[in-house]
Amino acid sequence: MKTKVLFTDEIRIKSIEEKTEKNKKKVQQVVDVFLSLNLVDAISDELVKHILQNPENTVKSIYMERLPEVDKQTGLKNNKEKMISQMELPDLSELKESVEVVKNAGIEFNFYDIKNNKVVINEKEVNRSLDVYRKYANNEKEAELFDKLEHLKDVLNELNENTGFLKASNQSGLNYNLKNLFRYRIGRLEIKQDGFFNIVRKFANN
Repeated sequence: MKTKVLFTDEIRIKSIEEKTEKNKKKVQQVVDVFLSLNLVDAISDELVKHILQNPENTVKSIYMERLPEVDKQTGLKNNKEKMISQMELPDLSELKESVEVVKNAGIEFNFYDIKNNKVVINEKEVNRSLDVYRKYANNEKEAELFDKLEHLKDVLNELNENTGFLKASNQSGLNYNLKNLFRYRIGRLEIKQDGFFNIVRKFANN
């Protein structure tokens, strides 16, 4: 059971969040171009998925739905596919280009929703995908031990700010266990992920 987040890969998370925001504009371009064809008044998530899979077939399908099943004059059943093949479709080059941009960017469409013809980020889905870059405590005891280490780290950092007793060139001066639990980087102590899992979890799970 997930409880407390202990470690996060902030660099990767930030990179994915920024990429998701940037790619939203590319998906919106597909939506805007498709709407400019005046085939529909409102666009849905499902329709966008079909457009991204095959824009030309999606357009043809919409036109086919508008054709009557039976010819009014003869009463004969219409061959819709043949009728569509003989029609001059609107220029779809811009739509196809915008779809290719989305495909080439490797965009995860499940990261987005369509609301009122606008692309919005599905925060819940994005957050779920980012969980791979987070490490959680296995239980409450483990979370409590981490909190105590956080407090110790903060106390040592405060002492260092006032006294300068930690030096970047003197990391080996730390006690062996402390050295494996903490690292000294850019003038401050940080809890080491490997050290925490290798040392503290032994006590947390006993």
